[in-house]
Amino acid sequence: MINNISNKKNPAAQRIRCAAFSLCVFFPVLLFIFGITSAYGQSAPYAKYVILMIADGWGQTKIDAANMYTGSVPLYQTDPQWTKRWMTTYPNGCDYNTGQVWSNFSYATSCVTDSAAAATALYTGIKTQNSRINVSYSGVDRLLNIGEMAKAYGAAVGSITTVPVSDATPGAMMAHNDSRTNYYAIADEGLFGYPNTTGAPSALYYGGGHGPTLPVVDVLIGDGRDSFVSTAEKVKLRAEKGLLGDPGRDKAKHYLVERQTGQNAGAALMQAAVDPYVTKLTGLFDQVYRNADGSGYNAENPRLSESTAAALKVLGKNPNGFVLMIEGGAVDWAGHANNMDYAVGEMIDFNGAIQTVIAWINDPSNGSNWNNTLLIVTGDHETGYLSAGPGLFPNQPIGPVNSQTLSLEKIYSNSGGRRASWDDWHNFGTIDSDETVYWAWNTGGHANILIPLYTSGVGSGLFENCIVDSDQVRGDYIDNTDVARVMESALSGITSEGSLSIIPAQELSGNPINLTSIVTEKNAVNVLYTVSEGAGCPAQANKKVINKGDTWKYDIENTGTTWMNTGYNDSGWSTGSGVFGTETSAASYGYSIATPVSNTKKSMFFRKKFNVCDPSQVTALTLNALFDDGFTVYINGIQIYSQNVTGNPPLYDGGVYQYGEASAYESKDLSSVIGLSSLKSLLVPGDNIIAIGVYNDVPSSSDIVWD
Repeated sequence: MINNISNKKNPAAQRIRCAAFSLCVFFPVLLFIFGITSAYGQSAPYAKYVILMIADGWGQTKIDAANMYTGSVPLYQTDPQWTKRWMTTYPNGCDYNTGQVWSNFSYATSCVTDSAAAATALYTGIKTQNSRINVSYSGVDRLLNIGEMAKAYGAAVGSITTVPVSDATPGAMMAHNDSRTNYYAIADEGLFGYPNTTGAPSALYYGGGHGPTLPVVDVLIGDGRDSFVSTAEKVKLRAEKGLLGDPGRDKAKHYLVERQTGQNAGAALMQAAVDPYVTKLTGLFDQVYRNADGSGYNAENPRLSESTAAALKVLGKNPNGFVLMIEGGAVDWAGHANNMDYAVGEMIDFNGAIQTVIAWINDPSNGSNWNNTLLIVTGDHETGYLSAGPGLFPNQPIGPVNSQTLSLEKIYSNSGGRRASWDDWHNFGTIDSDETVYWAWNTGGHANILIPLYTSGVGSGLFENCIVDSDQVRGDYIDNTDVARVMESALSGITSEGSLSIIPAQELSGNPINLTSIVTEKNAVNVLYTVSEGAGCPAQANKKVINKGDTWKYDIENTGTTWMNTGYNDSGWSTGSGVFGTETSAASYGYSIATPVSNTKKSMFFRKKFNVCDPSQVTALTLNALFDDGFTVYINGIQIYSQNVTGNPPLYDGGVYQYGEASAYESKDLSSVIGLSSLKSLLVPGDNIIAIGVYNDVPSSSDIVWD
């Protein structure tokens, strides 16, 4: 599958993380093999403005429903300037199987993402487990997101939504946290830079932080009720807001607009946005709610289009451009409630915001155009598993959506509380064979199905290099992690004038500064990685980056649970070369021990650096390992493979569940285990860390082996 990508597509000359490459690994007798096939050194399209619009919980059936109700199809779905693609949404530990999703109806609801994991994948290019916000699935590593990359370039960052500002999707644009439910810590980090600015980590909703995120987000607008934004946070914002029109107000502080009785929220936001002294804006309201016919809307809350217009006005003041995330978050809430009326209303509101963005791009007075702006419209996952009827796959068109069919929607019998719209002629609450069904919801949660992604503008074509596979119904699709890679690649042309701070006490000055690529060193250290203009990676195939018998750092003591991390200090470890072990019968297998180790230990640990010129070009990673009895593999602190052991990490004195005699080197394609997109996300340009744990079945045995 991986090789077919480069044969199928012609990546031309685009510098992007979704291109072709190959890598192969053989451990402590370990070798990595790389093959570069793309023209990395040639120029790529660059975006001054990157706008990501997310209808949380949307899917093709919700799009169709809104179009049927309004009787029109939005421009972004029909204009040839736009391209439609399909995208996976699954989290770390799950997958997308085209055969299963279209043959086994329950497959789509058996292993699904939440918005936290989905947003992390969209913003960082790395999959994580559910509930985590820009933190690795293990909870150890802090992940660099697209907002931080934009800040490093001197650009502005905005996050606006129709649901709480510290909820998963908007929160992931500005914070890093072990759990999406630590709402106050997430809001603190986004508004003030530090997750515990207004409360201790031990306080409710204030835990789980992973250090500061500076500079702070420039625009944050959405629901600010007390359960998501604390009273202390609001008090601080009010004290710091200053007065409109005051040239002496602190521009580093947010100007706060709150819901007030009788106040038109959209007008209040725009009044603040046009003020020349407002460069940071926070808007805190209640949830914006509307039905399909517009009822339910209260002008004291802004429409998403009004929040969007205000955000664009403020962010547009930054000469270096911006990254803006716009979320129609209540589409998801409607899906959870199985309420089509609500879902269509929120989709209409979201489509209105898209039109506002398009109008802004087309306005020549903004300095924006389709040659310097990348616009991406998608979702984070599907919610409700909406289809044409109970148990029907979502490739069949749903029935008409209008005021009449909306009024027919109710819970149907034996559904576990699910709702459907049908002509219940018999008034039994059951869907009988002679009754017409217009649509049905099949879950109250999320679904692991492909969702649409629409793109236009500069860099949009980069997605063509990201095709993962072909779905038997939808056709070619990408992975959600590819969205981050395309945004990063498009953004990388931004230069900043003057000076900027990447991390505290580190300042770069120049006019301009060319920041070609930013990567993250695991364990929360942001690192600037610079490639000089015109530099590139040489074309390579099957490159051995770690050879059999190579030198490794190793230890046989109980090193705890952090020995695999990139920031771990292994200066006290011993140095040796493979083969390591105590195998007394090594000769009978055709190899000899180069580094003998004590036979009283049940575990051994190995670490080594290996260099990758351009991770985006990797197409495969192969491991050849000689081991006895089991082992686990980490790259840059993330576990990517284990054999014959359990746990992450396995217990120091246990974990082996099956013997593994070291009779021959065993080969494993690791890129097929974790997925090529996930693999490339783990690698960074330059030095990477591979860490190996090897485990024996009994401490007194004399056959622990690794190479």
